[in-house]
Amino acid sequence: MAVRQLMEFLENGNIKNSVNFPECSLDRSGNQRFTIANQNLPGMIEKITHFLAVNKINITIMINKSNGNIAYNIIDIDGEISDDLVNKISSAEGIIWVRVI
Repeated sequence: MAVRQLMEFLENGNIKNSVNFPECSLDRSGNQRFTIANQNLPGMIEKITHFLAVNKINITIMINKSNGNIAYNIIDIDGEISDDLVNKISSAEGIIWVRVI
């Protein structure tokens, strides 16, 4: 069970049975997937989606779940996210990490 759940996280970004992160999973849709862990603060989803909108990236499907002070997002997009955009999102206040899968 633990191996399957770890593989699911590594391959798809889905989280199950985590102590510190919320349980969060999403079937794949779109060309590319990335995940974002952030502080659970008001306005964080707006900040993330603004970065995408400014770069004309369409969200195919997205899920956001929180657990205490941490929130986790799985985002599938049309097209691809550039390394430069990943770096910009990563350096935004409140963002813990961004991972492209």
